[in-house]
Amino acid sequence: AGLRITRGRLPTLELLHEGFTRLLRPSLFQLLKREPEITFQGVQPQKTSEYLAALSANACIGIARARPLPGLVMFTLDPTLVYLMVDTYFGGTGRSMERAPDKPLTPTELRFAQMIIKLACSDLSAAWRPVVDLEFEWVKHETNPHFVNVAAPADTLLVNRFNIEIATGSGCLDFVLPPAFVEPVRDSLGAATAQGPASKE
Repeated sequence: AGLRITRGRLPTLELLHEGFTRLLRPSLFQLLKREPEITFQGVQPQKTSEYLAALSANACIGIARARPLPGLVMFTLDPTLVYLMVDTYFGGTGRSMERAPDKPLTPTELRFAQMIIKLACSDLSAAWRPVVDLEFEWVKHETNPHFVNVAAPADTLLVNRFNIEIATGSGCLDFVLPPAFVEPVRDSLGAATAQGPASKE
C-alpha cells in the first residue's frame, strides 16, 4: 500500500503545500522581523529506513498527530537553520556558525525549533482546509532518529521539503507523511481540483 499511494504525482498535495509557503512566510516574518524566502521543493517518496539514516545524529525532529487522519506525522528542521534563526531572533547577524556540526541543540534552540514547528502546524491546518480540517497535537521532540517510529522501515514516506532562506543562510523544513496517514485522503490529494488557501499577505 505504501508504494501504491506514491505512484504518480499528487497534484492537490502540491497545491496545498504551495499555499502553505505563502502562509508561513508572514508567520516567520512576524517572529524573526526578517523576510524569509520559502520554496516548496516538491514531494519525494523515500523509504522510512533511508530517510532516517540520512538524518544527522543531532537531528531536530518533531512528532505530531494530525487528527482526524491516522498515525503520526514528522517534521524535521535543519539544525543549521535553527542556529541561524535563533541568532537572528536575538538580534545577531545570523552568521554565528562557529560550532561543531555534532554539537547538540541548546535548550533555547530546542524551544525555538518547537516554536517554528508549531507555527508550521497552524499554517498547515489552514493550507489543508480545502481537503480536510487537520487538528495538530504535539507528541514529542526527538534528536535521535533511532527513536522515531512513524512508519515501518520498508514503508514509503512522502517527504514534503521546504527550503527556507533568510538573509544570512538557508536550510530545510521537511513535513513527512507516512502511507497510513495519506491513505484516507489519497483520492482527494490525487485530484487537481482543490483550491489552495488564500495568502495572509
